[in-house]
Amino acid sequence: MRVLLDTNIVIHREASKAGNQDIGMVFKWLDKIGASKCIHPITVMELARFNDANAVKVMNIKIGSYHQLKTIAAFEGAIKELSDLVDRNQNDVDDSKILNEVYTGRVDILISEDRKIHRKAIRLNIPKRFLR
Repeated sequence: MRVLLDTNIVIHREASKAGNQDIGMVFKWLDKIGASKCIHPITVMELARFNDANAVKVMNIKIGSYHQLKTIAAFEGAIKELSDLVDRNQNDVDDSKILNEVYTGRVDILISEDRKIHRKAIRLNIPKRFLR
């Protein structure tokens, strides 16, 4: 099973300060079932935009333990139409592109705390492939 992690999940998991303990439990269960924890190239780019150069360096080392998607799914059809309708800024579009990996079947599940992504998953009729 391939599980795509949203940027904020990676940040919570890899932050130097303890954050959301539920994320730690999710990671424990993902390890128990042998799931491949994946990150999107957009996540890598978002993490590289941190203002603190040392934090970027540390995060780049930490994300090396995740499977990084090497290619991205074509952004077209129903998800592109939905994005054109509801996305208000580049961050929203990037979230749609991350959700697109689940929508096209390249990964099995997306884990994110983002409510807007969840609403998009519902509109695309894939809410069971989105965990929040």
